[in-house]
Amino acid sequence: MKLRTLFSVIVSLAFLIPISLAAGDVETYHSLHVQSPTTSQIRTIQSFGIEIEKYDAEMDRVEFVARECDLVGLATAGVVFDIAISDMASFYEKRLTEGGPGPRGIPYGSMGGYLTNSEVLQLLDDWATQYPNLITPRMSVGTTIEQRDVWAVKISDNPNQDENEPECAYDSLCHAREPAGMMTLIYFMQELLENYGTDPELTYLVDNREIWFIPVHNPDGYLYNEMTNPNGGGMWRKNRRNNGGSYGVDLNRNYGYMWGYDNYGSSPYPSDETYRGTSAFSEPETQAVRDYTLAHPIRTNWNTHTYSNLYLCPFGYDNVYPYGNDWNIYQEYLDDISADNGYVTGPIYSTIYAANGGATDWHYAVANAFNIAPEIGGSGDGFWPSQSRILPLAEENYPAIKYWTWVAGSYVSLSDHTIADDNGDGLYYPGEPVEVTLTLRNKGLGDSITDAIATISSSSPHVNIVNGTHNFGTLAAYSEANNNTNPLVVEVSSTVPYGEAITLDLEITFDGAVLTQPISFVAGAPVIWFQDNFETNQGWNVTSQNITSGEWERASPNPTSGGQVAPLTDNPAGTGTMCYVTENSPVNGSYSSYDVDGGPTILTSPVIDLSGSDATVSLYAWYYSRDHDDNFEIDISNDNGSSWTNVLSTAANLSGWEHISFTVSSYVIPTAQVKVRCSAQDQPNNDIVEAGLDDFQVMTYDSPVELSLSATPYIGTTVDVIVDAPGDAGLEYYLAAAEATYPAFQTAQGLYVPLKWDWLANMSTTPGNGVFFNFYGYLDGSGYTSAPSIVIPNNPSLIGMEFFVVGATLNPTGDRVNHVSAPLQVVIQ
Repeated sequence: MKLRTLFSVIVSLAFLIPISLAAGDVETYHSLHVQSPTTSQIRTIQSFGIEIEKYDAEMDRVEFVARECDLVGLATAGVVFDIAISDMASFYEKRLTEGGPGPRGIPYGSMGGYLTNSEVLQLLDDWATQYPNLITPRMSVGTTIEQRDVWAVKISDNPNQDENEPECAYDSLCHAREPAGMMTLIYFMQELLENYGTDPELTYLVDNREIWFIPVHNPDGYLYNEMTNPNGGGMWRKNRRNNGGSYGVDLNRNYGYMWGYDNYGSSPYPSDETYRGTSAFSEPETQAVRDYTLAHPIRTNWNTHTYSNLYLCPFGYDNVYPYGNDWNIYQEYLDDISADNGYVTGPIYSTIYAANGGATDWHYAVANAFNIAPEIGGSGDGFWPSQSRILPLAEENYPAIKYWTWVAGSYVSLSDHTIADDNGDGLYYPGEPVEVTLTLRNKGLGDSITDAIATISSSSPHVNIVNGTHNFGTLAAYSEANNNTNPLVVEVSSTVPYGEAITLDLEITFDGAVLTQPISFVAGAPVIWFQDNFETNQGWNVTSQNITSGEWERASPNPTSGGQVAPLTDNPAGTGTMCYVTENSPVNGSYSSYDVDGGPTILTSPVIDLSGSDATVSLYAWYYSRDHDDNFEIDISNDNGSSWTNVLSTAANLSGWEHISFTVSSYVIPTAQVKVRCSAQDQPNNDIVEAGLDDFQVMTYDSPVELSLSATPYIGTTVDVIVDAPGDAGLEYYLAAAEATYPAFQTAQGLYVPLKWDWLANMSTTPGNGVFFNFYGYLDGSGYTSAPSIVIPNNPSLIGMEFFVVGATLNPTGDRVNHVSAPLQVVIQ
């Protein structure tokens, strides 16, 4: 807002506010932005008892909600702001009314899709009747300032018994204008109840946890919103205590740990939105949660809020971190739960705002529970997301809530694994043994596990399990172990087709739990048709439409301020330092000035000749969309870009550099005019969007080259090597040999094929020495030759010697490997 506009706002408000207040209307709330805020400005805003809803480092601004009566004070104090949404309640109500029904899969309510308080209670009663062996009848844990009950329920396999099982707790609607959090918990409860007995993971959690829920922490405030805005959109936040001239205490500033620590993280003034009350736990609602929490050994706690796409942990009162090693544990947990949805994570104070007397700090520091405060939904969602967003937001947070239930007890997961072929070249040939090593980690906060067992199996006919089970023994809480000294072993069938995807089914069992996870590799040796790590310009083309910033460019990514929203480095799994990014920011620059605005911006590959051969496209992509409302897309064309077929379209964040691969023939017929393109956009321009692309590769696993021997290889004889490659008639071929069981080498053209330049140690195969004749030449018109010959010396010490031969063909210009054979085993008799 410019100074001229600021002045007009002050003048206008001077006339409008007395009229509004005299009329006794419900307070009007506005969504405000302050661009490039200073610490002093943020403190000024907080001194008005206003909570910072979102600190957006990428946009270099803060977002907050202010009542109409706050605007003159803020402006007079020198806070220059923009009004993003005027009259938020009306905006939300209109959006809810116009939004139409949401997708099925969640019990919607009558308040713009959101359940009213009575509808929540009715649903809990219905569930108690329908699932009496899984959920308790609702039980009151206390009453509110207006004498309403605060209701809790427990889900477990014996819900009405107090069993010796890890306990976890979830609550929502501490702030009455945040119903999306409540709907997210309702969705999780529904999943537990409806899928018990059919979903092994959810069944285990119900059988082995006591899971508590308080869906409506602040029923007085929520009912007040229902009364003032029955169609949804009500903006009341606090409880309904009569302070004598004003109403309400912010329940999330009324908890007993560091209550009233300063006047920025909470307010001493009753009319303010962050008013902390007269004393710690002065409010019956917080007393109820306190007493119920301390009555149970709760290990993990989840206080649900909206909005900002955040997962927050202690502490909020000051810039301090969880105690000792707890911070390391929290960091791992936060990384895990944000992996799918890309939420920003960290302590409350340093990630978003100062907040003292908060539930998160108290649950962790006093009640000894690992606590998370999610802020569900982005800026586009706000406090009352449209009805169509209720289910997606619930689904977006479902993996994290499930994870938080797991870690209340023992939770063994696959921390790392390696798949090693016999000689370590990373290629899995027919007949080759493969070793699988695993690292299992008990991430849970519960007791030690006495037997953690990993077992692999496979439905593939091309796999023989040699050693399929390992017992990792005892795993203490938050410890790990590996099977490096006793790897699991499988053997690839000698008849496996090149390019066959082999899936091993890993099963991890512990404490009665059974978790499954696939591990995959591809048999055979790839032939690279095209590869680009973007260290040089190989002809990619950038086009854009209506773009104002954020075009694709080839660069070494720079670290920027505001967290990891764009890639900070080239893909670490590849080589070099360069990749394609959407407008590289200066070092420590702001994402908001260089992210994608408008668009789309499109990055298109050069033409790739795939005529006559199917191929796999492999690439690494990086994508971030703050509000998840813009898609990252990958398309493929087989007619030089005249038409395109979509391969991937996602609004979900890719967590770091993520590997993506697909088979060309699954989308288009391979031709000589194949192109691939990647695009990103921010339409309309209201989001932070960043993308990256690296280590692009097109390969085929086809093996039309077959090798065989003309006779048994006895000492003192000459044996022909028969090369049969009908698809490569007339092309140049060559042979290579090695003693190593499954070696690998690099051709003179600098391209990789499946043997290394490792000539036999006991038997010379150097061209022209009379042992290996014609180890290179040309195939005839039918793609056949038997010209290559091996002269075996008449040396008895060679009997039993084993070596391998591989044949490769080159493309017509001789600058690229066309196809390569499987290794031919030769045993001298």
